[in-house]
Amino acid sequence: MMGSSWRSWVAVAVIGALFIVAGALVALGVATHEEPGLIDDVPTWERWDLPLSWAVVRHSSDGAAPATPSQLLMVAGVAAQVNSRLGFDALEPARADRLPRIVITLGAPSEDGWMDPGGHSRLSGGAGGRLTCTVRTSNTAGAGDLTSLVVQHEIGHCLGLAHDDYEQSIMRPVQSPTRDGMLPPWLSDFDRSLLRDLYAPR
Repeated sequence: MMGSSWRSWVAVAVIGALFIVAGALVALGVATHEEPGLIDDVPTWERWDLPLSWAVVRHSSDGAAPATPSQLLMVAGVAAQVNSRLGFDALEPARADRLPRIVITLGAPSEDGWMDPGGHSRLSGGAGGRLTCTVRTSNTAGAGDLTSLVVQHEIGHCLGLAHDDYEQSIMRPVQSPTRDGMLPPWLSDFDRSLLRDLYAPR
């Protein structure tokens, strides 16, 4: 009888210690994502915001210039690929009578010393304001298909996705060829499922 009671107290103590350790890890920021795969502390879209309208311009010394037909076609192809992968229309070209929700600037100046093709995205607004996402790409001139991969990666951030370490995912922070020599072409199955749960029409 005494042995059984002693074991019960040990079990309670062990479980209590595990809860304390888990709480400490959360407090220290080790467990950072409320949901795996999402960026922390950014505004999020409502389901009825989608499809998100996009517009693209190219950087010029005077600020922004109209995108070339080939640039428009490239971004339209990226949007179509994302829509196809998700199985619903998450993105659409902006209409003339409405402000776009995603503005993509191609060929923006890069930070000093930054030579690799890359991009940056920023969500702003929300909480009563109109949520928008700005995307900038740099050092992609002459990079061929890398421009479309950078745009797709940054659109993933616009949709709320964080970086991940999956070899086949477009959301890897640094894109490099996979074992078969190809660059990751699309959102991972995990991110696809996550975005469908968040945004797919019901």
